[in-house]
Amino acid sequence: MTFSPGGRQGKIPVVAFEVFDFAENKWRKLPDIPSKRVFALYTHSDKHIYSIGNHVTTNDVLQNMDTN
Repeated sequence: MTFSPGGRQGKIPVVAFEVFDFAENKWRKLPDIPSKRVFALYTHSDKHIYSIGNHVTTNDVLQNMDTN
């Protein structure tokens, strides 16, 4: 499986979270991520996916501070 959190539609950041299942050859929608993420890096543990960094503008700085 490949997970795809965040991203953009055109130039607009989104909170979408999807997974591609190679066995079924299709995408599946997951619950949205807590904030919009563009150009972030991700890593994972057995139970969590962590977002590191993000491309933000001055207006987005406070909105993109996740504490989860």
